Amino acid sequence: MLGRVLIAMLFLLGFGFSAGICEAQTRTTTANEIAEMLSKHDQALNDHDLEGVLRLFPQGQKTVVMGTGPGERFEGYDQIKEAYTAAVNAPASATDCE
Repeated sequence: MLGRVLIAMLFLLGFGFSAGICEAQTRTTTANEIAEMLSKHDQALNDHDLEGVLRLFPQGQKTVVMGTGPGERFEGYDQIKEAYTAAVNAPASATDCE
């Protein structure tokens, strides 16, 4: 009986440990995906590639982008497109992401 309890405890401990590893891997994957998305955004903006930037956003009306100035808030795909159109047409020095 004690042997079964010990085996069960080891199993649960091992399961908890492996679940922790899976969670850490998920966080790393998510962080990598975010970094990749930001890299694509910066590259498209540096290249003045409006379509490349817009491909990163869903075309619905629930997406919100916060600007860098007071009160800058672009809600929905159409407003986001308008804001990025202005950014892409700005001089290179104003939009370069490093």
